[in-house]
Order: sequence, then C-alpha cells, then structure tokens
Amino acid sequence: MEAVSGRLALPEFLARLGNPLPSECVDDRELEIAAAYRKGLEEGETEALAASNKILAESIARHRSEIEAARKAWVEGEADCLERLVLQSLAAIRGEICDAVARILSPVVGRHLTEQAIARLLAEIRKLTSDEGGIKLKISGPSDLVQELVSRLDDAVIVETVIADTCEVAVSIDKTVIELSLGRWLMSIGVHEYGATQEERAGTRGHSGSQEAVPE
Repeated sequence: MEAVSGRLALPEFLARLGNPLPSECVDDRELEIAAAYRKGLEEGETEALAASNKILAESIARHRSEIEAARKAWVEGEADCLERLVLQSLAAIRGEICDAVARILSPVVGRHLTEQAIARLLAEIRKLTSDEGGIKLKISGPSDLVQELVSRLDDAVIVETVIADTCEVAVSIDKTVIELSLGRWLMSIGVHEYGATQEERAGTRGHSGSQEAVPE
C-alpha cells in the first residue's frame, strides 16, 4: 500500500481508501510478505539454535569443572583418611612385633639371653620397620587415589600397588614376614623349637586347607 503523507487532507485520504489496489499488486505484496516471514523465521531459528548451542557448551564446561573439582576433593579426603588408617596399622604392627618377641623369648631364653642376643633382636626389629625389608603394604584401587596415598607414606615402607577400575581402595599388610624373620633370628641363636613348631603348624594348615602363608 502506498505511504500516506502526514499532510494529506482527510478527504483525499478517504478517497484513496475507496480505490482498491489492482489484484496483481495485491498478489505481489502477499508474496513479499510471505517471503519476509519465511526469512525472519529462518533467521530466528538460526539465532535461537546458535544461542542454545552456546548455552549448552557453557553448561557442559561448567559441570565438567565442577565434577573435576569434586573428584579432586574426594581423592584428597579419602587419601587423608587412608593415611591415618595406614599409620595406625603400622603402629599396631610394631606393637605386635614387641608382643611376639616377649611371648616367644620368655619361655625359651629366660636368663640365658645375653647382651649379644639383645643387640641382634634390636637389629631385627629395626630391619622389620625400615626400608631393608619387613613391613610391606599392598594397595589396590583407582590410579589417582592410590598414587595420592603412596605419595604420603614414609619412604621406608615397601609398597606394592595394583590399579583397579573401581571406587574401592584396599590396603593389606604382609604380617608373615614378621613371624618368619623372628623365627630365623631365634634359630640363629640356637633356639630351634620355634622353627620346628612353625613347620608343624604349616603342615597342619596345609592339610586343613587354610589359606595362611607357609614359612619358607
């Protein structure tokens, strides 16, 4: 429709309204309107899709960062807890070493224990709790948590790691080394009864189907 000037007199405006446009002009105008509508719709869909993709990408990046931060916090928290448990276990094992020595030596050595034997005993205990051998840990679990725990342990502790695709972490301690080492020390100072008893126990366990370790 032709634009109407703001200065057009009212009678002239009304007269023009009374003269309809030719049909071909109406068809062309409808086509133009339809084309403009389709173009606007396509542009709107394109802009909406771009905005949606941008929001989705930002949301994914934000949640990925949140998940990584939560995972890191979980690993550090679990490592702190496991570190305390391992240190408590090591302290308990050292106490068990002293208890085992007192239990074994009291009936078989008594007053014949010399200063040399005491020195050997102290050396054996130091070896059991040092990097020369003795206490061994086996830690299994997810890689990041296992590595975090291992990094916090004392260098003197012997550690075997097993990486597993699981959320659980297992820590096992080989106490068999303690008993075997004490048995060898007792036999080195001439006390063979304990070694023989250990062999008898091992034979009995072998017949009973137990899964406990057999002394070498």
